[in-house]
Amino acid sequence: MRHWRLIPLLLVSIAMPETGKPQQNVFAKEAVESLKSFGITPFPRVVMEGKDGRLKSNEYARAVRYDSDREELWISKAIAEVKDIRDIIDHEVSHLAAWRKHGIEIREHGPEWLKVCRAHAKHPAGACVTRR
Repeated sequence: MRHWRLIPLLLVSIAMPETGKPQQNVFAKEAVESLKSFGITPFPRVVMEGKDGRLKSNEYARAVRYDSDREELWISKAIAEVKDIRDIIDHEVSHLAAWRKHGIEIREHGPEWLKVCRAHAKHPAGACVTRR
């Protein structure tokens, strides 16, 4: 039996494939830069979701880490409409970095996550906040 932990997030990060849409291309570029700046390698698996996917209607994304240490980011296709792309990406990448450093038992937006976010985010004031 597989065990995994879902962390529902209203913000999103990670690279998207080239789509021809200018904002999505910017998003992909910022995601790769963010992952590199946080030292996140290998990159997690990215799952793009439509309206009937695994995400709730009010979620842009959900970060998932399985007991096997495999990571995924489920991303809504609506992400193309988001502003402040780098802040959003850095917020999510902070979750990955915090899990890798402190384990998955840490609080979602607890002190370990906040310390990682503040240390690595390009604009900590925008990225290291929770918007629920």
